[in-house]
Amino acid sequence: MQDGSQILPIESKYSSKIRMRDLKGLLRFMDQFGVDTGFVITEDCEALEVYKGFNIQFVPLWKYLLGITSQKTI
Repeated sequence: MQDGSQILPIESKYSSKIRMRDLKGLLRFMDQFGVDTGFVITEDCEALEVYKGFNIQFVPLWKYLLGITSQKTI
């Protein structure tokens, strides 16, 4: 997704347990396009994780649908 001229990587994993190996594609995309923050839409997990220098914001589906995030509107 693009926000103006900025790329916003978004991954959807409707599960309460997300493993880092599930995010290989997101991390590869972020590395390739030089984006430092990505978003993962989850069943109910909410967190901000830093992995190999990348910020990954986990957002519950209901908050995403209402436009509520703790960092940035996606």
